[in-house]
Amino acid sequence: MKLLFSVDQGEALRRGIDAPASTVTLDVDPGTLAQEERDLLSSAMRGGHDCTHYTGRPRITLVEPSLEGLHAALAETAERLAGEKAKAEATRAADRAEADERIAEAIRTPSIRRYHARLSGDGTISMERDYSGKIESMEPEALSDYIITRASPSAQAAYADAKKTAVAACTARAEALRPELERLDKEASDKIAARQAANRAEEEAYANLRARLDKLYSAFAERRDAGYDEKGEEKKLLRNLLRGDAGYGPDWRSFEGWEQVDELTDEQFAQLKEARSHAPDGAEVEIGIVFDGTGEWRRATCDDDPDEIDEDNEVLDRRNKELAIVIEWTDASGIEMTIIKRLEDPNDGLSHGDVAGGS
Repeated sequence: MKLLFSVDQGEALRRGIDAPASTVTLDVDPGTLAQEERDLLSSAMRGGHDCTHYTGRPRITLVEPSLEGLHAALAETAERLAGEKAKAEATRAADRAEADERIAEAIRTPSIRRYHARLSGDGTISMERDYSGKIESMEPEALSDYIITRASPSAQAAYADAKKTAVAACTARAEALRPELERLDKEASDKIAARQAANRAEEEAYANLRARLDKLYSAFAERRDAGYDEKGEEKKLLRNLLRGDAGYGPDWRSFEGWEQVDELTDEQFAQLKEARSHAPDGAEVEIGIVFDGTGEWRRATCDDDPDEIDEDNEVLDRRNKELAIVIEWTDASGIEMTIIKRLEDPNDGLSHGDVAGGS
């Protein structure tokens, strides 16, 4: 069979051998070759006859372009490959010995590692590396795959057993903490449940407040549309809402001066609307304060009304102030008429009559 080989023309020149070309085709009889030579040629062939390509194949280069040169090249190649194999095996043996020693050292001198245990939802205990963890574990040094894969099988097995033993001991310590972990997990769950319940309560309270505010807005709009939008109306509505939330009744009887005459109960406001609906055309219907006419004279102050101060710089300190509806109008004959109707407060159980007058 004809095979194509490469020829080292430079080496042939140094040896004084005539090599006209860089390749040569030889007619090779496989029967004249030893088994080792046939195996070597077979592994070097490409495309059935070409032995000149070396990528991934043994490199067979002839110096003498002849069958004798082929035998010499095969012997040289076999010797070179054997040397390379021996060198590779020696390197692997050295690497294996070094890796075995690293593993033995890691097993002899384990280091302390700390873990934080956590109870999972399915009841299993998971552990996370944490320098402040409560669980200590004596473990062999974590070696890289580069070292482990180069170690001998026995060293690899010993390293795996050491790690397995360390993990088992760490797991046993974590299991001993299970009651504590379950207690902490329950506390956390209870806190979450309490927070969720508080959130629901806040949402419900807000919904209730929103509903009450909507009613207040409607009531205020009605009073405003009726012309009763004096200073303090919003304050009064909101104060009564807050007093109701705090468990107190509405502040109906806190009339202490002129600035509070616009604080009416719902019943009193209904009386005001009723009076306005029946008042004569053109009449002014407002809220005022009436007194029972009794009291004591005292020295006037700068806070008193100048119109109520007499020549002796005294003012009558009136008593028993009461809210009243004041209706004023001018009749057809030009007489100015005034009707003062005391507001009825259902809280005191009293009913007051009317006071009428004209001027």
